[in-house]
Amino acid sequence: MNDSTLQITEDALDAMLAHFQHELPREACGFLAGRGKTAFRFYPIHNINLDCRRFLMDPLHVQKTETSILRREQKILGVCHSHPEGECYPSKWDIEGAFFDAQFEMPLWTREVQVIALLEDRENPIVRGFRIEKGGRVTEADLEIVPAHVGKISTCP
Repeated sequence: MNDSTLQITEDALDAMLAHFQHELPREACGFLAGRGKTAFRFYPIHNINLDCRRFLMDPLHVQKTETSILRREQKILGVCHSHPEGECYPSKWDIEGAFFDAQFEMPLWTREVQVIALLEDRENPIVRGFRIEKGGRVTEADLEIVPAHVGKISTCP
């Protein structure tokens, strides 16, 4: 594991993928949260975009979820969404969505790993992590799946 690796517990990954598959054929989204470099809980977020191939997180749901995460003394480590088809790589929409205002490069979630799950093959989804930097530069981030006991709580109601 290197310094930029995001660890995700098996339970958190399973919860994320179950939510993403439940939302098909729409894109789904959420947060992976935890402590240190280990995400042990998945928080689904409502996608309010009516376009099946894009997501837009419900701002009120995001605010409530961020508050819940902070109260549990956790932090958001991954901003996640699914791609029902296509490629497992940030789209232009995904890159622009990582900023409040892409033109002025004001960051929204640029420190967190952007986790994308490609669900074309529902039995064998592809999950990759990325960092989106100022200016829209995309680099791959290492993901390491770890046993559930590494974290505490892995799903949320």
